Amino acid sequence: MERTPAAYAMDWSIQLDKALRSNNPGKRTEAIQEIGVRLEWWSKEPELSMAEYDMFGLVLGEDKLFANAILLRLADTFVSGDKHTKLCVVKIFLSELKHRKTKSSNKKNKYFFSKYKVPNHLELLRRIRLCFNSGDEEVRAMSLVLFGCWSDFAKDNAEIRYLILSCIVSCHVLEVKASLFASGCFCEFSDDFACVFLEMLVKVVSSSDMPIAGRLAGVCAFAKLGRSSALSSRAYEEGIKLILGSVEDDIVATMLISLSIIASRSTLLISRQVDLLLTFLSQDKSLPLRATSLRCLNIVLSRSRFRFSPPTKLMSAMFNMLNEELPQVMQHDAIHILYEILMFKLLSFNYLEINECFTKILTIVEIVVQSPIISNRLFAMHFLVDISVKSTKRIDMTYDGNDKTLASQTVSSLMDRITLLTNLVLDLNQPNIEMEQEIWSLFKTINVLLYKCPNLGEFVLNKVHLFIKCLLYKDHRATGSKLVVCVSKLVNLCLKNMLKYGALSSQIQNVVRLLIEDVCGCSYFNYYVHIIYHLLLLKEIEECNSDHAFMIEKKILALEEAKKLMEVKDYWSAYKAENMRVFRGHGLQLLLFLEN
Repeated sequence: MERTPAAYAMDWSIQLDKALRSNNPGKRTEAIQEIGVRLEWWSKEPELSMAEYDMFGLVLGEDKLFANAILLRLADTFVSGDKHTKLCVVKIFLSELKHRKTKSSNKKNKYFFSKYKVPNHLELLRRIRLCFNSGDEEVRAMSLVLFGCWSDFAKDNAEIRYLILSCIVSCHVLEVKASLFASGCFCEFSDDFACVFLEMLVKVVSSSDMPIAGRLAGVCAFAKLGRSSALSSRAYEEGIKLILGSVEDDIVATMLISLSIIASRSTLLISRQVDLLLTFLSQDKSLPLRATSLRCLNIVLSRSRFRFSPPTKLMSAMFNMLNEELPQVMQHDAIHILYEILMFKLLSFNYLEINECFTKILTIVEIVVQSPIISNRLFAMHFLVDISVKSTKRIDMTYDGNDKTLASQTVSSLMDRITLLTNLVLDLNQPNIEMEQEIWSLFKTINVLLYKCPNLGEFVLNKVHLFIKCLLYKDHRATGSKLVVCVSKLVNLCLKNMLKYGALSSQIQNVVRLLIEDVCGCSYFNYYVHIIYHLLLLKEIEECNSDHAFMIEKKILALEEAKKLMEVKDYWSAYKAENMRVFRGHGLQLLLFLEN
């Protein structure tokens, strides 16, 4: 069994002690950083069982003894070290605090810096408090941060609580920020501390004597006060009062963020916060406030999904905003908010409402795909697909040859976008990585749509055939060949779906054969492309159990193409053609030919 951190504890303690005694500052810094990584590892691990103590030859409680020794050495290093050394110590505890709050930490295990695991916690606090009393502004600030990191065992110490609260009204902004951080950490464990903290926060934020940086830090700290429903409501009400009484956009914007975090944890406050944020979306508000309001709506909706029904007026506001010329960040937030709302509300829409909504979405998507940010463009298409799939299921629509269904309109939009980008790339006559990435992503999106709406196969085949015809008139070998390989996967999926859900009609077979013959008849597509399209045709012929003579003819053509690959020594393409998963089983003769 691999040794656990507890089994390494004695070695780690000794190594740290030796390194900290070194006259080389670099070695001391390196040792502090290394022990920080080790402590994070240790905090992930559950406590040892008696069997594990025996297995590693440990005495019961030995690991806690060395853990305490390590922490006391770090505290002594903080007290005696210069400011750089002090900062190194603070950073490892901040890193552990961040790790502790992530999902990766072991929730069943009381974490490493809990009161339960640090018997000498009072001695730790005493040493740092002495350093605080004798230090300057920076040292006091770093000491306060340590108290915050150790909040689990520091929260019950009356002296430390008083020290932290008294620093909130310090004349030094750095000290104020550090005390607000520590107070926020204490609030996670103590409601009575949080009540006192709230009263002081209101005074700090509303004080004209406090520098703006301190006031903004105080506003940010409001977000820490949402741990109980009663305290959440009190903090929310006080925050609203401060917003109404403030004329500074920075204060208002930061408070909107804090109140949104509080509201997202309380079902009772969500609707109120959404209504508040809507008032800040109006065009008479400054652009930064509107942007913050959108960001906050994203916070509320993403954190409180399915806990409340977004109001229709919010959906209307997003449609209106997305029709404006917005900064890219605001456009990103607005379309994500609209997506969240519609994915929730679409199930309650009737047929007419769905069609009206989808028409608006198509308009929005046409605007967003002009964005210079590729993630915005791709999300707009993803949005379109998800909404069309959900709408199709909601109104039980299937493709019946009508190109006006929501899903078929989505396919048309996707293929139109692919065709436009393809023409742009080919006209440039040089690689464009971002455009090509977008094209591949859009093909994958159509694949997803086909999996969810398999009845769209015939419509997709017709669109793909038109796309192939466009490629035939463009002489750009590398990009064109890549694209037709992507198309082959789509064609294969369409055939697979149509065979699964109904036989291939003669009309569909004709479309497939024309498409394949167009590709194979184009000389500038490479031999590899010709082979996979010959194999694709063989697959279609075999599964339809038709025209065996024609099938033999196509196998011969595929072998001839393979021979050309061998002549130009393109062995990799030959291997890929034989081993493509969708064609496996149809190229046995090709494999035998290559072996000979």
